[in-house]
Amino acid sequence: MKKINSVLLISGLSYLAIYLLVYNKFLAKFDYYITKTINLIANPSLNYILSFLSLFGSAEFCLAISFIILFFLYKRRKIKLASYYIFFSLFLFFFECIGKSFSQQPRPPLEFDHNMFKFGILHIKAPYSFPSGHMLKFTFVLGFIYYFLLNNVKFYKILFLISIIIMAFSRVYLGAHWISDTIGGFLGGIFVLALFAKFYSPTFKEGSGKSFRYKL
Repeated sequence: MKKINSVLLISGLSYLAIYLLVYNKFLAKFDYYITKTINLIANPSLNYILSFLSLFGSAEFCLAISFIILFFLYKRRKIKLASYYIFFSLFLFFFECIGKSFSQQPRPPLEFDHNMFKFGILHIKAPYSFPSGHMLKFTFVLGFIYYFLLNNVKFYKILFLISIIIMAFSRVYLGAHWISDTIGGFLGGIFVLALFAKFYSPTFKEGSGKSFRYKL
């Protein structure tokens, strides 16, 4: 529980810090420099590859994975865990809405747009970009699978971190977000996940009576 509290505190304070920096425009030049530098390696092949990989952080994909997770939890009679997952998924949605509404950070200009797949009906269509919704949802869903279902297996930890880095890079490369947006999205996802763990009992019995344990 102490580790959960530490993750919650660090991620929460870090998110607040970067939010204040974004709100006061302190990172504007840094964001632009990073995006402009990454734009130097842009090419058609990479556009298609990263556009495809970026879809894994979309609301549609995360929703599909969430249905699979909930079905798995239902089959395992983990009704309490499933209920918490639904609640904190909705909380994540409001977390993103509030962040975008108050930060008021404009998205990168169209000159950096390399996204080849422009579709989607479930994402939040807002003129502001902080925090990145893709990073928020992707971090939360992958983090839930890693911490709650895979029990901190080291191999999956490495895979989790690599996936997060690729998603963050793709969002900046495609001109969908600034790097501060992706960092904020990652920290926000970790914060909500830690909040989930804080309110959820580490060991419990339900359904078949078997204990379900996780580590964080």
